[in-house]
Amino acid sequence: MAVVVMTEIPGATPGDEERWASRAERIRRQPGFVFQADGAVAGGWRVISVWDSREDFQRFYDAEIRPNLPSGSPERDVISELRDVVLAQPRSRSKQQSRDSHGGLSNA
Repeated sequence: MAVVVMTEIPGATPGDEERWASRAERIRRQPGFVFQADGAVAGGWRVISVWDSREDFQRFYDAEIRPNLPSGSPERDVISELRDVVLAQPRSRSKQQSRDSHGGLSNA
């Protein structure tokens, strides 16, 4: 069953994004990965990702995230099962838009 994973990282800022950029490329190729979104919240940063299954997420987390956490880091992930995951239909290339790094829409 698909899951949503929500993680809040206290004290993280948009400037920390460079640390995560290399993982963003690797996550796209992970079995079971559906999508990820992130942004600033009061006091830190929130990351939301959707996976085909809890096992797919756990495999990625154990291989890519856990080894890079400081020793003794608390578990911050909240994992919930999803009934449905609905994705937008692909748009024609000329009308595709994406969010730029400041949250505004830009043509792709």
